[in-house]
Amino acid sequence: MIDRQLSNLKPLVVDTATYSSRYYRISSDLLFMQRSHFWQSPASEIDAFPDLWTLTFCDFEPGQVALRARGKVLPLIGKNIVFIPKFNLVEWILGTGHLNWSCILSKNDPPTTAPRTACVFPWPKNLDILNPTDVLNWLQNANALLPIDKMDKSSVVAERTKQEIDQNFKQSFKIGDVAKKLGYHHSVMDREFKSCFGISPLTYRNRLRVFEAQSLLLFQSLDVSQTAQTVGFCDSSQLSHHYRSLIKASPSLFRPLKTD
Repeated sequence: MIDRQLSNLKPLVVDTATYSSRYYRISSDLLFMQRSHFWQSPASEIDAFPDLWTLTFCDFEPGQVALRARGKVLPLIGKNIVFIPKFNLVEWILGTGHLNWSCILSKNDPPTTAPRTACVFPWPKNLDILNPTDVLNWLQNANALLPIDKMDKSSVVAERTKQEIDQNFKQSFKIGDVAKKLGYHHSVMDREFKSCFGISPLTYRNRLRVFEAQSLLLFQSLDVSQTAQTVGFCDSSQLSHHYRSLIKASPSLFRPLKTD
């Protein structure tokens, strides 16, 4: 059914050594992505989207995928929808083999009644995931199944650090400057942040920049050099280095799609 609906849309195809993605523009502000990914060994991935929210539609078998949230491992089994609002961290625990899923991405604000933290919903049978109106109406009224935001412990230091990075990640600054501004010792801030969110403040800032670059390349007509400067990297070479490390592809493969 979905393949038939997509047959009239021209996709942006991104093929790498480990995954293949198909991006379709289904409205002026919504993209639909299909991903097929092969994992040779178990892995853990942390997503952190800045100016972007996502809905992931998945139907996984036991042992394929789990989420690490609030210090617990939550298996993701059967048909579920994972909602990740802007500036939320989510950790995926991935088994070996092929994984297939779909995702909606948007740079617009989600409905005002949508959850403020990442969560899992049961996948309704009658939801047309390629109909933007249906998807937004559903998201506005959906009842969450489980909160899945990655915060392994409560920490004022980590939360203040995250807030500072969220507000300024596109600016040129050193992580030590954040510690100095907030009145923390650099090593204490780094340790608290990592124990809470699973990655260092520097990794988090760079991850925000890379995912922001990806969304700009997909939604706006900026070249790689302009995108690098917009998100806070020194130049296109620095962006490409971090982009290839995280996305496993060159940023030049990503470009905006037009609405048919």
